[in-house]
Amino acid sequence: MTLVTWSTGVSSRCSFVGSTCHMAVTCPLLKGEINVVLEDFTTRRRQDYEKDELIFSVPCHHLHSIIEAVWHCTVGTASFVEFDQMV
Repeated sequence: MTLVTWSTGVSSRCSFVGSTCHMAVTCPLLKGEINVVLEDFTTRRRQDYEKDELIFSVPCHHLHSIIEAVWHCTVGTASFVEFDQMV
């Protein structure tokens, strides 16, 4: 989620209410927003999802900025800085 917000500084709004297919596919496509989905009971039972699994839906137009942000975080090449060193 941090990689998503790095270029714009705008936090994603995630919604956890609704059917899995609606929240994982329809909402991100129609709204163009990233969503984190916790599968509903029926999906977990029918598709053998585990309790600790979730779906992270990313519309295609966000992929470029996510990839660009990798190099500016500690996952990429940026050096790690302790919090107390930043203050």
